[in-house]
Amino acid sequence: MNWRWRRLVRGRVSIGLWVLAGGCGGGAASGIPGGPGPVASSNVSSVRGLGARCEAGERDACVAWGDEVAAGRQDAAGVSAPSLWMRACRQGDDRGCQRIARARPGLDEEARFAALDAGCGSGSGAACAALGRAHATGAGQSLDHERARERFDAACRAGDGAGCAAFARRAEIGLGGPVRPQAAAEAWARGCTLGDAAACIVRGRRIEQGDRTHPPDPAGAFERYRRARALDREACEGDDAVPAACGRLGALLREGSGGPVARREGRALQTRACLAGDARGCRALARDTRGRFDPARLPPG
Repeated sequence: MNWRWRRLVRGRVSIGLWVLAGGCGGGAASGIPGGPGPVASSNVSSVRGLGARCEAGERDACVAWGDEVAAGRQDAAGVSAPSLWMRACRQGDDRGCQRIARARPGLDEEARFAALDAGCGSGSGAACAALGRAHATGAGQSLDHERARERFDAACRAGDGAGCAAFARRAEIGLGGPVRPQAAAEAWARGCTLGDAAACIVRGRRIEQGDRTHPPDPAGAFERYRRARALDREACEGDDAVPAACGRLGALLREGSGGPVARREGRALQTRACLAGDARGCRALARDTRGRFDPARLPPG
């Protein structure tokens, strides 16, 4: 087996690991999505007094205290980490809302959604986006596309890039409300500015080809593709790699959007994404091989 191929596709990404929109940061060492890693001995004093600060209303202290409890570094005297994150989320803290955006063992679903609802009302884009996803899929909430669109719109206004992308898709096709091309274009642009790579790519496609809201602008499209490359490369690297980011980056490299053409690296990234569960990466490879590609037949890394 070619050594370059082995190095590029070996298992740095566990099959089945998926980190979706929204949201999706580093810090896997703590076992908390988006949370911090182990605290060095020199920083132990910095985590003392978190309980008192949290009780005094410092929402960032509640998040940090929850992280410490979840990692087993502090005894919360019967207080659970999710309850601390929910406390912060109710006050509009994005990090607290990100921690409870998905169901967790032992976390009461009714209390979780109540905290997310309060967090969205308090200005957390992460909370609004989580509620939008729940209504869009019917996972834990009623399947309601109109409500999902409203939540994604609120998420975008509160500064959540993935929420902007979700709202833009619905505004373009009229899902959950009327077709609004201008609102969709603005949401794609805002999502890109806020750091959502998918939004950068879609907005790049729109202004490269030109549409009802924007004349053709190849230079503007190139800048958006270049930003998407940078965002996706960061998200694709490391042990917490996001499969969809690797797949998108692979496509950009293969077509030369936003930078030089790099077909071999692009295909390797799409293969890696496919192995980690990215359907688009698998479809791209299937097209290359006219349907003969089967990820299950790849040799182990």
